Order: sequence, then structure tokens, then C-alpha cells
Amino acid sequence: MIDVQRVDHVAVTVRDVERSEAFYQRIGFEIVLKIPRATFLRTGDANFALFPANAEARDAKARGSMDREVVAIQHIAFRVAEGSLEGWRDQLEAAGIPTRGPIDHELNRSLYLEDPDGHQLELTHPI
Repeated sequence: MIDVQRVDHVAVTVRDVERSEAFYQRIGFEIVLKIPRATFLRTGDANFALFPANAEARDAKARGSMDREVVAIQHIAFRVAEGSLEGWRDQLEAAGIPTRGPIDHELNRSLYLEDPDGHQLELTHPI
């Protein structure tokens, strides 16, 4: 059996790498490596990689969709400190980034937002 210690990074394909770099920097990531084929970002223990899409790339699903009829990653969740969701919501909204929530789920509390390509992001902490 493989002994997985944690998720190392998430990689997403984006239409405009510079636009996505700016977005992820606005929400707290810093660029740790930029090479022609990818940009790697980090905040805390969360690592993220942006890869440029081909010019003819098509969207795998509609923006903001939680479509269960399409096989795709639904969202990427980042753990944040308990009690910080309202502050994040206010900061993101002030920066012009729309959010949904906070929403109380049975196991956690979450705030949702989208990156410029429609990848749904979740800020979450356990209840």
C-alpha cells in the first residue's frame, strides 16, 4: 500500500497564466518558481501549479458548475483558521472577488469563490 503523507500540490490548466498568477497572489499565494511551461505558487503548506492551456482548449465544464453529469474536479479546498471565513469574505469582496457563503456543512464550514477560469475554490475549516 502507498503511504501517502499529504497532497503535495494541485495543478490546473488556465487560459492566461499571468491573469491567474495575479489572482492567486491576491488571495495570498506567492510565486516560488516560474518556468516557461508552468508557474508554481505556495501559501503555507498548500502548493499550486498553473499550466497554460493550448489556444484551442475548451472548457471541461461550465463556470461555477457543480454538474454531477460531468466527470471533473468539482473544487479545490484550502484549510484556513477557524473563525476566519467572514474576514476572508470581506477581504475578497473588497478586492472585487465574489464569494458564496460561509456555509455550514455537517463536518466543516466553507466559503466558495472562483478563479478567473472558473475553477471553484473552497476555504474551509472543521466545525
